[in-house]
Amino acid sequence: MDCADCLNDPVISSVLGKEVNYGTLFAYCFRRFGYPNYGWDNYKELAKYILTTPRPDLFLSVVPYVGDTSAISFEFLTPQEVLRASATYTGRLRNAWELRCLQWCEQQVCPDWMPEWISFYNKQMRAIFNNSLPECTDWRKCIGFSLPVGKKGTLMYAMTHRVVEFRKRLYEQYARVESLPDDYVRSADWRLWENEDPLKPYASAGVAALNDLKRPVVVRDQSIDAWGRAKFYRRCLEPAGVAGYPAGDLGNKAPEEFAALHGLILELGRGDPKRGISRAIAALSHSSKAKNQESELTQSPSPSAG
Repeated sequence: MDCADCLNDPVISSVLGKEVNYGTLFAYCFRRFGYPNYGWDNYKELAKYILTTPRPDLFLSVVPYVGDTSAISFEFLTPQEVLRASATYTGRLRNAWELRCLQWCEQQVCPDWMPEWISFYNKQMRAIFNNSLPECTDWRKCIGFSLPVGKKGTLMYAMTHRVVEFRKRLYEQYARVESLPDDYVRSADWRLWENEDPLKPYASAGVAALNDLKRPVVVRDQSIDAWGRAKFYRRCLEPAGVAGYPAGDLGNKAPEEFAALHGLILELGRGDPKRGISRAIAALSHSSKAKNQESELTQSPSPSAG
C-alpha cells in the first residue's frame, strides 16, 4: 500500500512493527498452516504462504525473509482494478493539474510537427506495443513519455526524444502559471485516511489478517505465535492437520515431478484437492489391481493334455 516510505507500510508497521524474526515467523506458519501453499524461490525466500483476509479480494503474502524487515516479509495482494483505483485517487490532484496544463497549451501555439507525431504514434509506436495502445487523434493523449524510445540515431529515438523535451518544457512553463501540486502521501496512521480513499476498507481488512497471526498455536504443552513463545491457554489453535505426516517428502525426492503430479490432481478434482486425490487413488488402485491380475494369469501353469 502506498505510503511515504515503501519499507514502512502504515498497515503492516501498525500491527507488526518494522521487523519480525524470520525464524519464529516460519516456525509459526509451518506449525499453524502446514506446508507452504505457494511456490517460492531458492534464492532468498524461505517459504511462501498466501493467506485469506476478511475481504474476498484481498490476500496476505507471508514470506519469511532473512533480513527480518516486515514490509518485505509481508505483502498485500489485490486485483489490478483496486490498484488502478488507488493510483487514480492518489494522483487526482496532479492529473487535474496536468489536464489544465494541456488546456492552457491549447490556448497557446502547438508545435507544427504535432500532426506528424500523431501519425507516427499511430503507425509506429502502436506497432511496437502490438497495437495494445489505443489509436490516438488527440495529441494530448499521446505525449505521455518520460524517456525516449529506441537507440540514439534512429528515427524512433528522434521522434520520442522531441516529444519528451516538449512535454518537459510545457510543464516547466505552466508551473510558472500554477504550481505543480505536491505528491499525495497517506498518513502513517491508516485510520486517518480519508473515507473516499479506495484503500481504506482494505487497510482495515489487512489489519485484521495481521492481527490473526497473534493467535497462538499449540506445540505440545507450549504455544507460539509469529513472534515466538506465547502464553498458553485452552483456546490456542490446534496445529495443521498435516503435522506429523511426511506429506512433503515426495516433493523433496522429486520436486518437479511432484509439482506436475500436484497440478494433475487439482485438475482431476476441478480445484478440489480431496476429490482430486480420491480420483487419483481410485485410478491408480484400479491400474494396480489390473496389473496384479495380469501377472497372476501369466504365472499360472498351463493345463496339460490328458
